[in-house]
Amino acid sequence: MRKVDSQSTAADCELSTCTFNGLSFGVPTSMIGSARIGRFSPTNVWLIFEDSTRRMQINIAPPDLRHAMAREPFELQGRSTPQLLEIAISTASEDFSFNMSKSELRIHDWVMETRGLLNLDAQNMDRYSRISQRDFDAILVSADPASIDANRRLRSIFVWESTDRRRFGTIWFGDSRNVDVGWIDAVAESMSIVSEDQLTTSELVAFSDAEILARLHSTEHKTRK
Repeated sequence: MRKVDSQSTAADCELSTCTFNGLSFGVPTSMIGSARIGRFSPTNVWLIFEDSTRRMQINIAPPDLRHAMAREPFELQGRSTPQLLEIAISTASEDFSFNMSKSELRIHDWVMETRGLLNLDAQNMDRYSRISQRDFDAILVSADPASIDANRRLRSIFVWESTDRRRFGTIWFGDSRNVDVGWIDAVAESMSIVSEDQLTTSELVAFSDAEILARLHSTEHKTRK
């Protein structure tokens, strides 16, 4: 995992606290008024915030990312999705050794297949940080700004899963400035589960866009130090 000094300003990290369907999370204050719903398919629905350079989108109908991975060997069964992602990201093809045990080879083969299925290498997604709370486990995966073409947005994905494995979700981030941006870390660190009272995916996507947005509530901003 490579680290680059943050080039965010205080204004970048000024967050408003939002609650939606049992979750609490920060959103950059400049993006609050832009909230809209993006429907890319009947089961691919997103809550989107953006400003002139930045974008974040929360999957309202989140697919289980585990289904996009290779089937894990028995050595990795029982791990959370963030734990599996950490293993896939922190292991490279150069880690292969002819001295590996059969167990190590099974894990290495799973990593290589999963990295391909998730397109991690093509997108330079090789930086990560883990965020663990009392009621959920999460990982923030990012592309290295130094490796991104000037015409592409910096991309990060925040993947979380509740400790009881009943709830999970993803947040995608983009920033056209292609710098190491602290606002993404601030949003990821702000998330919490505040209520078990939530609508199911099928219930949410059946609502109109206006009805979904009516369930989004925000409060005064706070600045991350």
